[in-house]
Order: sequence, then structure tokens, then C-alpha cells
Amino acid sequence: MQVQFTEIKDDLTKGLQNMITAFASKKTILGELGNEMANIVRSNFGTSGNYRGNTWPRYSKSYAKKIGSSIPTLLRSGTLKNSIRVTGIDTDTVNIGTNVIYASAQNFGSLKMNIPSRLFFPIDKNNLIKMNANNRLVLNIRNSLKILSNGVIS
Repeated sequence: MQVQFTEIKDDLTKGLQNMITAFASKKTILGELGNEMANIVRSNFGTSGNYRGNTWPRYSKSYAKKIGSSIPTLLRSGTLKNSIRVTGIDTDTVNIGTNVIYASAQNFGSLKMNIPSRLFFPIDKNNLIKMNANNRLVLNIRNSLKILSNGVIS
């Protein structure tokens, strides 16, 4: 017995075909995840951030007076925040970063320069993505699958 389908119009098949096309390029999926992670990182700038895990230390009164502002450095110009982007994608990884030279000292702190840590990358001390950021990425994947499958996958 042989069965041949010449044209299938059901939603499940269309959804699966869309997903197969989308997943044919892993770089596309990694790029989407990278863009979402960059959005998460940028959302950590401001008076509070849902994904940074700590409150940024305030300026001392003497330092605020010295520089003439109580607005935190990382909020004044937006240079660092606006520089966060996907910096590379290969077969199994996506890199998110910045070319701003002071980013590491601001994120992790620097004893040498007397800069306290102001975390904006949602990673823990073991370089693992913090749980709430990870959950947002998983939700993003689920939403993408739902869209790609025309709602077949919920």
C-alpha cells in the first residue's frame, strides 16, 4: 500500500513546516536568544533592574558633590547601556557584550580604581545566567515556538 500527499493544508503540518524552516538555521534561533539577552541586560540599567540581583551602591555625598551630580555614572550618558549587543554567533553559542572599556570594572567592581560592583549582566559568581533571566529566555523560546507553529505548540 502506498499513500501520497500532494498538498497538506492542516494547521499542524503548516506549523511544523514553519518550525523546520526556522530551526534549519540554528544561528537564527541563537540570534533571537542573543537579542533577548541583550534586552535583559539593557533593562538592568536604571534605578532598579529586575535581573541584576543587587541594588547599585549610591554615591557618597562627598563624591556626588565633587562631580556635581547624584545621577549614577551608568545612567548619565547611556553610552554603556546603548553599547550592549550581540557580538558574535557561531554554531553553538551566541556572545553578548560591549566594546566600552570600563564595562568590566563597572559590572564586577575594581578595588584598584575603588569602583563598587554595579551588576548589569544577569550572571552569578559561577557565570551562570540568573534564574529570573533564564526564565525570561525560556518564555521567549516558548513564545517563538508558539508563533512558528501557528499556535499548535502552546
